[in-house]
Amino acid sequence: MSDERESPNAKRRRRGTSKTCFDRALSLLARRDHARAELIRKLVTAGHSPEEIELALTRLSALGYLDDERFAHLRIRSLVASGKLGRAAIAAKLRQAGVPQDILQRALESELEGIDENATIEALIERRFPDLRRSGDAKQKARAARFLAGRGFSSAAIQRAIRFERFDVDEVDDA
Repeated sequence: MSDERESPNAKRRRRGTSKTCFDRALSLLARRDHARAELIRKLVTAGHSPEEIELALTRLSALGYLDDERFAHLRIRSLVASGKLGRAAIAAKLRQAGVPQDILQRALESELEGIDENATIEALIERRFPDLRRSGDAKQKARAARFLAGRGFSSAAIQRAIRFERFDVDEVDDA
């Protein structure tokens, strides 16, 4: 009866068939690419020692299965293809995954070259705020601006897209 309540991992350990650190890392990489730091976090959580992890990751790197540069490029392409995030949000997601800053910068420059941020913003506005252009409502413009800022777009690009009316302080005082 107690055998039914036992977790699958506990059953494997009891039978002596738990995955080695290398096998677990390879299994994770078979599902999708990971950054080195991501794999370390997952393997530590699975209870592997730092020595086992380092040996496994060194072997995976030598075999070409683990590559932060490749991971960064693939992840950026995927996020750009979704059409929902700006440069800052994409960079934040890669930092969260543990991609080193130098690799992150090179990958961003390479992958975002030629990407029209304004077109991405326009498509998001049309999808999320279809009446924004017709109504010109200040509250709706502010809501759209907050939404876009949260998605990692620059304030300059947001202002261009939403076409905020800006007044020069001298013009307002003279009137």
